[in-house]
Amino acid sequence: MSGACPDEKDQYGLPVAHVTYSWCDNDKRLIDHSLGFMERALAATGGSEIWRETDDTCHLNGTARMGDDPATSIVNADCRSCDIRNLWICDGSVFPTVGGVNPSLTMQAIACRTADPIKALAARGEPLTAGVQAACQALHLLPTRDDRTTNAVRSFEHVMT
Repeated sequence: MSGACPDEKDQYGLPVAHVTYSWCDNDKRLIDHSLGFMERALAATGGSEIWRETDDTCHLNGTARMGDDPATSIVNADCRSCDIRNLWICDGSVFPTVGGVNPSLTMQAIACRTADPIKALAARGEPLTAGVQAACQALHLLPTRDDRTTNAVRSFEHVMT
């Protein structure tokens, strides 16, 4: 349920939004299934300290430090790996920490920003791995083999905007 709190106003004098939510039985089943799947996947890869977070969510951050010095950083300012030329890391790993809000939109912005240097490299003819090429084609950053499909997708996107 959501609505406005008529008694509480923001800095512009507008009612402050009031949002509440709850999980239905199906949500709870989906969460339980997802947690079980992730536990099995972690165990299958040798994970030994696995916990089950049931009452909150978490975003793992800070595992791939961004910086200018390859001796102290994992990725550069373009999110490109210092050690593996065809690896870009564009998720919460490059954040030093998370603020008080969900970082999903910032992660999406980092991914979009990371696409620009990849596109520039491809335009210069620098070789990209098949995985990077496929990701770029899926995001319409590079032409696909079938221009009719590409044009159809772009036409569809144009109609939808």
